[in-house]
Order: sequence, then C-alpha cells, then structure tokens
Amino acid sequence: MRLREALQEQAAASGYLHNILASISSGVVAVDLQGRITHFNAAAEKIYGLPAEDVIGCPYSDVLRPRSRTPKPL
Repeated sequence: MRLREALQEQAAASGYLHNILASISSGVVAVDLQGRITHFNAAAEKIYGLPAEDVIGCPYSDVLRPRSRTPKPL
C-alpha cells in the first residue's frame, strides 16, 4: 500500500513539474546524466526552431551547438 501511495505522489509531482515547465515563457531544455535531452518546452521549440519530438532522446551536443564567441569587427 505504501508503494502505491509513493508512486501516486511521484506521478502527481511529475505532472506538476511538467505543467510548470510547459508554461514558462523562457526556453527550458533538460538533459539526463548521459547528456540526452529529456525535456524541450514550447519556448525552446520557438527559440531553436525544432519540434520537441525531434530532439527528445538526442544528445544535447548534437542539437544545441554553441554560438561563435568570435568578436565582430567594429
């Protein structure tokens, strides 16, 4: 019985977190310990121009390329 309650609490917390991340207007990208994208909210989709379903499970290093830090000439 205690395990069932713990699983229900975990599911509720997971749903709550999902709703928060979905409603944030900033881009949110979460990765797991292996560096694979586990969450890509709607704002991240707009920023990167990529649908979440195409990047979830992919290594973040394959999807999120760092911008060049080369200074622009004046």
